[in-house]
Amino acid sequence: MTTTTTPAVDVDVWGHTAALREAEAAVDAATASGDVDQIAAAAHALIVAAAAHGWPTATALVFTYETTGPVAHVWGLWRVVDVDGRVLREWEDEPGDMTDESEEELVALDLITNRAATLHVTDYGTPTGTAATVLHTLTL
Repeated sequence: MTTTTTPAVDVDVWGHTAALREAEAAVDAATASGDVDQIAAAAHALIVAAAAHGWPTATALVFTYETTGPVAHVWGLWRVVDVDGRVLREWEDEPGDMTDESEEELVALDLITNRAATLHVTDYGTPTGTAATVLHTLTL
C-alpha cells in the first residue's frame, strides 16, 4: 500500500506565504536604502505577489482615487480583472464589512493597500476637479 502526503504550505500567523514574506522583505530593504527606483520595483513586485496570492488569475488591478467624501485623497483597490477583462472582484463605494472576502483576498488587500511603498506605486498624480473619480490600472 502506498500513501501520499501533501506537503505543508509555509504560511505564517498572518497568512503570508514564503513568497509574500520575501516580497515584503525586499520592500523593507529597498525602503531602508532610500533608492526610489528600488522601492518602486520592490513595491510593484509585492503588489504582483499579493494579487497572485488573492486572485491567481488576475492580470490587472484598478485603483480609484476619490477627491470628495470620507475617503478623499486616498487610493483604494476598486477592481481586480483577468486577461479577458472579466471582473474577479469589485468593491463598491460602500464596501461594508467585507465579510465575503476569502482569507487569501484579505491578505492581498492588506499587503496592497496598507503599506506606504505600495500606495506610492499606485499614486501617479493629482486628479483635477473636486468631484472626479480617477482610475489607475496597474498591469500585473
